[in-house]
Amino acid sequence: MDVEYLLKRGDYEKLLEGDPKSVFNSLLDFLSSNDKELKHRAWEVVQDMIEKGLIKQKEEVIPLLCYHDEGTRYRVWNLVPKMVTSGLISNENVIEKLDCLFSMLKSNNQEIRALSWYSTLPPLLSLLGKDRVKSLLSYCRSVNGEWRDLVEETCREIEDR
Repeated sequence: MDVEYLLKRGDYEKLLEGDPKSVFNSLLDFLSSNDKELKHRAWEVVQDMIEKGLIKQKEEVIPLLCYHDEGTRYRVWNLVPKMVTSGLISNENVIEKLDCLFSMLKSNNQEIRALSWYSTLPPLLSLLGKDRVKSLLSYCRSVNGEWRDLVEETCREIEDR
């Protein structure tokens, strides 16, 4: 199966017909592609596979929580609540990988940092507890530009908890 060809064509259904483990392993290579469109398409298929229960082993997804490409890692962390609810990973698995989330909250990439504070962190606060993130508030406050006002909501929520 030519995964790259099917991704470029947008033929996700054909990809989902293949052996899930084989397709998943093939897609991993594309999650850090310099071709942003290809990378995003690969993520869409991986996310679909996770949400449809085609990926059944936590050992396959846990490494993604610390994936080297921050854009992909950000997307993985946004799926954490669903993965915990479905039983694919546990709260303990998430807690073991918190440093990988925290590195996004402190990222030099303003967009990753802002999105992590604004959309990734809030659904995880009940699991993490405010004390774990309070020490990182200076990174929240240092977000500038178009994200500043949105991220400020999260900063205040953490302070007020």
